[in-house]
Amino acid sequence: MNLTPKRLSFHLCGILTISIIAFFIGRAKIEDNKESHSLDKGEQAREKVRSRSSRVSISDIDYTSGKTDSERSLRLIERLDNCSSREDFQAELADIQRMSDKSEVSRHLSLLFDAWLREDPEGALSEVNQVESIRHNYGRVSTVFLLWAQENPENAADLIKVASTGLRSEVGEDTPFIDGIDSPAFLLSVVVGLGSQDAKSAAGLVASMPKSLVKTSSFELLMQNWLPENSSEVMDWVMTLDQGETRQLTLGIIGEKLGQQKTIKEGIDWALSLENSADQQEALKPLVRQWSEHDPTAAYQWFKNVSDETTSLAVMPGMVKNMMLNHEKEIGTWFDEQTPRADLDPAVITYAITLANLEPAQALSKVGSVYDAKQREATYYFIANRWQRRDPDALKSYLENAEGLPPVLQTFLEQKESLGQ
Repeated sequence: MNLTPKRLSFHLCGILTISIIAFFIGRAKIEDNKESHSLDKGEQAREKVRSRSSRVSISDIDYTSGKTDSERSLRLIERLDNCSSREDFQAELADIQRMSDKSEVSRHLSLLFDAWLREDPEGALSEVNQVESIRHNYGRVSTVFLLWAQENPENAADLIKVASTGLRSEVGEDTPFIDGIDSPAFLLSVVVGLGSQDAKSAAGLVASMPKSLVKTSSFELLMQNWLPENSSEVMDWVMTLDQGETRQLTLGIIGEKLGQQKTIKEGIDWALSLENSADQQEALKPLVRQWSEHDPTAAYQWFKNVSDETTSLAVMPGMVKNMMLNHEKEIGTWFDEQTPRADLDPAVITYAITLANLEPAQALSKVGSVYDAKQREATYYFIANRWQRRDPDALKSYLENAEGLPPVLQTFLEQKESLGQ
């Protein structure tokens, strides 16, 4: 399975739901169990050795013969308590897939990976993604990974470090995890679990990851909880990062999350307070874009009062689509009055493509204002190609009657004619 942004977004939504619930549940669970966790580690180790030395054969504990769900689960836990190696857990996994009733598979797999994480976190993370049923319904088992990370932050940090060594350096490549793991759900759960206990430490680990979709998603999930809880700490922390890809990525995610909250003014003030202009734009662009999504009128009024042209040009591409909902004529007049220049191209291209949804002919007439020749040609082709799919007769009529047809559209027309279209 390829890890496309669409699939990643699906996984992200699921992890986000789990994280919001388990963020609080896990903390309460940890507080309730502090006393039991304080047992002497030497005694725990001796007990584990005794358990393993008396390991019973699988056939001696037939968990499927239990009369109730609870009885079957308790018998399975007894079996799992006797597992000590990856091979043991793999054997149990095979039996669960073969013997457990369909209605109980999810519960039994959760019990399995809960036990496996306590013994062999790396093996559990590697194996969990090979289970077909989990890959399509990962919620319950993903919660197990999250809660384990909350209760075992040191082990969780070690697991994140190990998993990070297998990440691909290029965003979008297949199999971005160790052992060809194709789903980020379980590693992301570990990140969220650790983040709920020590967000700054988790963020530091994520910052050290190589560039990947997992790194981006990890930051998005961390900020989902950390930013509302302690925005000043987040804002201070991101400025400790060296200039580069990680700092830019994190500033963008923080800006996006701030734009989704009700503290817009705080976010705007923070972004504008950043001394480096590149930092300002990285944070401000997604913030204002999100703001214009849920409150376009307020965002537009703020935009009109921006005195710095560099700032207004930076945020405009993300706002154009929403500004045009109520101010199409005003926006169109503004673009018509501008002289083509490179720093205006992103906004002009966004405007033309947005306009093409309703008035493709008019949109094509605006593309000539794109300053960069390659981007201008690409925009012409993009709009014409989309128009062709929607209404080929209307496009052909336009191309045949347009004066001063750009070469790329002339070629486009010739290609259509050669195909008899």
